[in-house]
Amino acid sequence: GDCPLTRGRMLKMDPASGAIQATFYTEPTNCTAGGIWSSPTVDPTTDLMYISTGTQSYCSGQAGDYGASVLVINALTMTYVGSWQVPAAQQTSDADFGSAPTLFTATMNGVSKQLVGIANKNGFFYTFDRTNVTAGPIWTQTLAIAGDSPQYGQGSIAPAAWDGTNLYVAGGNVTINGVACKGSVDALNPATGAFIWQHCFADGPVMGSVIEIPGVIVVTEGSWVYALNATTGATLFSNHDVTKGSVYYGPPTIANGYLFVAGYVANSNALLIALSL
Repeated sequence: GDCPLTRGRMLKMDPASGAIQATFYTEPTNCTAGGIWSSPTVDPTTDLMYISTGTQSYCSGQAGDYGASVLVINALTMTYVGSWQVPAAQQTSDADFGSAPTLFTATMNGVSKQLVGIANKNGFFYTFDRTNVTAGPIWTQTLAIAGDSPQYGQGSIAPAAWDGTNLYVAGGNVTINGVACKGSVDALNPATGAFIWQHCFADGPVMGSVIEIPGVIVVTEGSWVYALNATTGATLFSNHDVTKGSVYYGPPTIANGYLFVAGYVANSNALLIALSL
Protein backbone atom coordinates (compact mmCIF):
# COMPACT_ATOMS: atom_id res chain seq x y z
CA GLY A 1 0.00 0.00 0.00
CA ASP A 2 2.95 2.36 -0.60
CA CYS A 3 3.41 2.51 3.19
CA PRO A 4 6.22 3.25 2.92
CA LEU A 5 7.34 3.49 -0.71
CA THR A 6 10.45 1.46 -1.42
CA ARG A 7 12.97 1.18 -4.24
CA GLY A 8 11.64 -1.39 -6.70
CA ARG A 9 13.83 -4.40 -7.47
CA MET A 10 13.80 -7.79 -9.15
CA LEU A 11 15.81 -10.59 -7.54
CA LYS A 12 17.38 -13.66 -9.12
CA MET A 13 17.65 -16.44 -6.53
CA ASP A 14 19.14 -19.91 -6.31
CA PRO A 15 16.09 -22.22 -6.08
CA ALA A 16 17.92 -24.73 -3.87
CA SER A 17 19.38 -22.37 -1.28
CA GLY A 18 17.45 -19.13 -1.71
CA ALA A 19 20.72 -17.23 -2.09
CA ILE A 20 20.38 -13.97 -4.02
CA GLN A 21 22.46 -14.23 -7.19
CA ALA A 22 21.68 -10.86 -8.78
CA THR A 23 19.48 -7.80 -8.25
CA PHE A 24 18.04 -5.38 -10.79
CA TYR A 25 16.79 -2.07 -9.40
CA THR A 26 13.99 -0.16 -11.10
CA GLU A 27 15.11 3.18 -9.66
CA PRO A 28 18.40 5.02 -9.09
CA THR A 29 20.02 4.93 -5.66
CA ASN A 30 18.06 6.84 -2.99
CA CYS A 31 14.89 6.93 -5.13
CA THR A 32 11.77 5.23 -3.74
CA ALA A 33 9.35 4.26 -6.51
CA GLY A 34 8.98 1.76 -9.33
CA GLY A 35 7.61 -1.05 -7.17
CA ILE A 36 6.87 -4.39 -8.83
CA TRP A 37 3.52 -5.77 -7.66
CA SER A 38 2.75 -8.30 -10.35
CA SER A 39 4.41 -11.43 -11.69
CA PRO A 40 7.22 -11.08 -14.23
CA THR A 41 6.70 -12.77 -17.60
CA VAL A 42 9.57 -14.64 -19.25
CA ASP A 43 9.84 -15.52 -22.94
CA PRO A 44 11.65 -18.91 -22.82
CA THR A 45 12.73 -18.61 -26.47
CA THR A 46 14.75 -15.45 -25.84
CA ASP A 47 15.29 -15.48 -22.04
CA LEU A 48 13.89 -11.96 -21.93
CA MET A 49 11.88 -10.99 -18.85
CA TYR A 50 9.02 -8.48 -19.12
CA ILE A 51 8.22 -6.57 -15.94
CA SER A 52 5.67 -3.89 -15.10
CA THR A 53 6.36 -1.26 -12.46
CA GLY A 54 4.23 1.04 -10.35
CA THR A 55 4.44 4.57 -8.93
CA GLN A 56 6.22 7.26 -10.88
CA SER A 57 9.36 8.65 -9.21
CA TYR A 58 10.43 12.05 -7.93
CA CYS A 59 13.69 11.07 -9.66
CA SER A 60 11.87 11.19 -13.01
CA GLY A 61 14.24 11.90 -15.86
CA GLN A 62 17.29 10.48 -14.14
CA ALA A 63 19.15 7.56 -15.66
CA GLY A 64 17.76 4.32 -14.27
CA ASP A 65 14.27 5.65 -13.51
CA TYR A 66 11.83 2.95 -14.62
CA GLY A 67 8.78 3.88 -12.56
CA ALA A 68 5.36 3.46 -14.24
CA SER A 69 7.05 1.49 -16.99
CA VAL A 70 7.15 -1.70 -18.99
CA LEU A 71 10.68 -3.00 -18.51
CA VAL A 72 12.66 -5.67 -20.34
CA ILE A 73 15.70 -7.33 -18.77
CA ASN A 74 17.80 -10.35 -19.65
CA ALA A 75 16.68 -13.08 -17.27
CA LEU A 76 20.07 -14.83 -17.39
CA THR A 77 22.29 -11.83 -16.76
CA MET A 78 19.74 -9.55 -15.03
CA THR A 79 20.82 -6.66 -17.24
CA TYR A 80 18.75 -3.91 -18.87
CA VAL A 81 17.45 -4.49 -22.41
CA GLY A 82 14.78 -1.82 -22.91
CA SER A 83 11.82 0.03 -21.39
CA TRP A 84 8.86 2.30 -22.06
CA GLN A 85 7.40 4.71 -19.55
CA VAL A 86 3.78 5.92 -19.58
CA PRO A 87 3.82 9.49 -20.98
CA ALA A 88 3.11 12.20 -18.42
CA ALA A 89 -0.08 13.19 -20.26
CA GLN A 90 -1.45 9.65 -19.82
CA GLN A 91 -0.43 9.15 -16.20
CA THR A 92 -2.86 9.25 -13.32
CA SER A 93 -1.70 10.68 -9.99
CA ASP A 94 -0.71 7.12 -9.00
CA ALA A 95 0.36 5.75 -12.40
CA ASP A 96 0.82 2.08 -11.58
CA PHE A 97 1.08 -0.92 -13.79
CA GLY A 98 -0.48 -3.43 -11.40
CA SER A 99 -0.94 -6.12 -14.03
CA ALA A 100 1.39 -8.80 -15.40
CA PRO A 101 2.51 -8.64 -19.06
CA THR A 102 0.92 -11.14 -21.47
CA LEU A 103 2.83 -12.62 -24.44
CA PHE A 104 0.95 -13.23 -27.68
CA THR A 105 1.39 -13.19 -31.46
CA ALA A 106 -0.40 -11.51 -34.36
CA THR A 107 -0.11 -11.47 -38.14
CA MET A 108 0.50 -7.91 -39.31
CA ASN A 109 0.94 -7.12 -43.00
CA GLY A 110 1.43 -10.83 -43.63
CA VAL A 111 4.20 -11.14 -41.03
CA SER A 112 3.88 -12.93 -37.67
CA LYS A 113 4.84 -10.55 -34.87
CA GLN A 114 5.85 -11.44 -31.31
CA LEU A 115 3.96 -9.07 -29.03
CA VAL A 116 3.54 -8.25 -25.35
CA GLY A 117 0.60 -6.38 -23.84
CA ILE A 118 -0.50 -4.99 -20.49
CA ALA A 119 -3.21 -2.80 -18.92
CA ASN A 120 -2.59 0.27 -16.77
CA LYS A 121 -4.59 2.07 -14.09
CA ASN A 122 -5.18 4.82 -16.64
CA GLY A 123 -7.56 2.42 -18.42
CA PHE A 124 -5.39 1.79 -21.48
CA PHE A 125 -4.19 -1.58 -22.71
CA TYR A 126 -0.80 -1.13 -24.37
CA THR A 127 0.69 -3.56 -26.90
CA PHE A 128 4.36 -3.59 -27.91
CA ASP A 129 6.64 -5.37 -30.34
CA ARG A 130 8.32 -7.84 -28.01
CA THR A 131 11.69 -7.16 -29.66
CA ASN A 132 11.48 -3.37 -29.34
CA VAL A 133 9.43 -2.25 -26.33
CA THR A 134 11.41 1.00 -26.21
CA ALA A 135 9.81 2.11 -29.49
CA GLY A 136 6.47 2.42 -27.71
CA PRO A 137 3.05 0.85 -28.26
CA ILE A 138 2.07 -0.38 -31.71
CA TRP A 139 -1.58 -0.12 -30.68
CA THR A 140 -3.56 1.02 -27.65
CA GLN A 141 -7.13 0.23 -26.61
CA THR A 142 -9.26 1.83 -23.88
CA LEU A 143 -10.69 -0.69 -21.38
CA ALA A 144 -12.00 1.50 -18.56
CA ILE A 145 -12.09 4.99 -17.11
CA ALA A 146 -8.81 6.29 -15.71
CA GLY A 147 -8.09 6.54 -11.99
CA ASP A 148 -6.03 5.42 -9.04
CA SER A 149 -8.38 2.82 -7.50
CA PRO A 150 -9.03 -0.34 -9.55
CA GLN A 151 -11.14 -1.72 -6.69
CA TYR A 152 -13.58 1.12 -7.40
CA GLY A 153 -13.64 0.46 -11.12
CA GLN A 154 -10.88 2.81 -12.23
CA GLY A 155 -8.46 1.48 -14.85
CA SER A 156 -7.36 -2.15 -14.95
CA ILE A 157 -4.93 -4.42 -13.13
CA ALA A 158 -6.27 -7.65 -14.68
CA PRO A 159 -3.70 -9.67 -16.68
CA ALA A 160 -4.96 -10.64 -20.14
CA ALA A 161 -5.36 -14.14 -21.60
CA TRP A 162 -4.34 -15.42 -25.05
CA ASP A 163 -5.84 -18.52 -26.68
CA GLY A 164 -3.66 -18.62 -29.78
CA THR A 165 -6.18 -16.59 -31.79
CA ASN A 166 -7.73 -13.80 -29.74
CA LEU A 167 -6.69 -11.66 -26.81
CA TYR A 168 -9.04 -11.41 -23.81
CA VAL A 169 -8.81 -8.37 -21.53
CA ALA A 170 -10.81 -6.96 -18.61
CA GLY A 171 -11.16 -3.92 -16.40
CA GLY A 172 -13.41 -1.52 -14.54
CA ASN A 173 -16.04 1.13 -15.30
CA VAL A 174 -16.78 1.54 -19.00
CA THR A 175 -19.70 2.37 -21.28
CA ILE A 176 -20.64 -0.30 -23.84
CA ASN A 177 -23.29 0.52 -26.46
CA GLY A 178 -24.60 3.31 -24.28
CA VAL A 179 -24.83 1.14 -21.16
CA ALA A 180 -22.80 2.01 -18.04
CA CYS A 181 -20.91 -1.10 -16.92
CA LYS A 182 -19.07 -1.58 -13.62
CA GLY A 183 -16.66 -3.93 -15.37
CA SER A 184 -16.20 -5.84 -18.59
CA VAL A 185 -14.42 -8.63 -20.40
CA ASP A 186 -13.46 -7.97 -24.02
CA ALA A 187 -12.14 -10.07 -26.88
CA LEU A 188 -9.64 -8.12 -28.99
CA ASN A 189 -8.11 -8.57 -32.41
CA PRO A 190 -4.43 -9.07 -31.47
CA ALA A 191 -3.17 -7.26 -34.58
CA THR A 192 -5.18 -4.06 -34.16
CA GLY A 193 -6.76 -4.04 -30.69
CA ALA A 194 -10.23 -3.77 -32.24
CA PHE A 195 -13.09 -5.19 -30.18
CA ILE A 196 -14.48 -8.53 -31.33
CA TRP A 197 -17.02 -8.61 -28.50
CA GLN A 198 -17.56 -6.91 -25.13
CA HIS A 199 -19.39 -8.34 -22.11
CA CYS A 200 -20.83 -5.84 -19.64
CA PHE A 201 -20.90 -6.55 -15.88
CA ALA A 202 -23.21 -4.86 -13.39
CA ASP A 203 -21.72 -5.82 -10.01
CA GLY A 204 -18.08 -4.73 -10.05
CA PRO A 205 -14.75 -4.54 -11.85
CA VAL A 206 -12.66 -7.52 -12.90
CA MET A 207 -9.63 -7.44 -10.60
CA GLY A 208 -8.00 -10.84 -11.15
CA SER A 209 -6.50 -12.46 -14.22
CA VAL A 210 -8.67 -13.44 -17.16
CA ILE A 211 -8.60 -17.26 -17.24
CA GLU A 212 -8.89 -19.17 -20.53
CA ILE A 213 -9.53 -22.84 -21.18
CA PRO A 214 -10.44 -24.10 -24.68
CA GLY A 215 -13.60 -22.27 -25.72
CA VAL A 216 -14.28 -20.70 -22.31
CA ILE A 217 -13.28 -17.48 -20.55
CA VAL A 218 -13.64 -17.38 -16.74
CA VAL A 219 -13.44 -14.26 -14.56
CA THR A 220 -14.52 -12.90 -11.21
CA GLU A 221 -16.35 -9.55 -10.96
CA GLY A 222 -17.73 -8.04 -7.79
CA SER A 223 -19.27 -10.98 -5.93
CA TRP A 224 -19.82 -13.08 -9.07
CA VAL A 225 -17.95 -15.79 -10.99
CA TYR A 226 -18.68 -15.91 -14.73
CA ALA A 227 -17.83 -18.32 -17.52
CA LEU A 228 -18.24 -16.90 -21.03
CA ASN A 229 -18.24 -18.37 -24.52
CA ALA A 230 -14.85 -17.41 -25.95
CA THR A 231 -16.27 -16.98 -29.46
CA THR A 232 -19.32 -14.87 -28.65
CA GLY A 233 -18.93 -13.57 -25.09
CA ALA A 234 -22.28 -15.09 -24.11
CA THR A 235 -22.70 -16.28 -20.52
CA LEU A 236 -22.29 -20.04 -20.08
CA PHE A 237 -22.79 -20.03 -16.32
CA SER A 238 -22.51 -17.73 -13.33
CA ASN A 239 -22.34 -18.08 -9.57
CA HIS A 240 -23.19 -15.37 -7.06
CA ASP A 241 -21.78 -15.28 -3.54
CA VAL A 242 -24.70 -13.79 -1.64
CA THR A 243 -22.72 -13.39 1.59
CA LYS A 244 -23.00 -9.79 2.73
CA GLY A 245 -19.80 -7.87 1.99
CA SER A 246 -18.32 -10.52 -0.29
CA VAL A 247 -16.05 -9.54 -3.17
CA TYR A 248 -13.54 -11.30 -5.41
CA TYR A 249 -10.14 -9.68 -5.80
CA GLY A 250 -8.30 -12.66 -7.29
CA PRO A 251 -8.72 -14.90 -10.34
CA PRO A 252 -10.26 -18.37 -10.52
CA THR A 253 -8.14 -21.51 -10.80
CA ILE A 254 -9.25 -24.49 -12.91
CA ALA A 255 -7.92 -28.00 -12.20
CA ASN A 256 -9.19 -31.57 -12.61
CA GLY A 257 -12.67 -30.54 -13.69
CA TYR A 258 -13.18 -28.05 -10.83
CA LEU A 259 -13.11 -24.28 -10.65
CA PHE A 260 -11.70 -22.84 -7.42
CA VAL A 261 -12.00 -19.22 -6.39
CA ALA A 262 -10.96 -17.44 -3.20
CA GLY A 263 -13.22 -14.64 -2.02
CA TYR A 264 -13.06 -11.89 0.56
CA VAL A 265 -15.80 -11.00 3.02
CA ALA A 266 -15.59 -7.70 4.88
CA ASN A 267 -15.04 -8.09 8.64
CA SER A 268 -14.84 -11.85 8.28
CA ASN A 269 -12.59 -14.65 7.02
CA ALA A 270 -11.76 -15.44 3.41
CA LEU A 271 -13.85 -18.01 1.59
CA LEU A 272 -12.80 -20.71 -0.87
CA ILE A 273 -15.48 -21.89 -3.26
CA ALA A 274 -15.19 -24.95 -5.52
CA LEU A 275 -17.54 -25.41 -8.48
CA SER A 276 -17.78 -28.53 -10.60
CA LEU A 277 -17.34 -27.96 -14.32
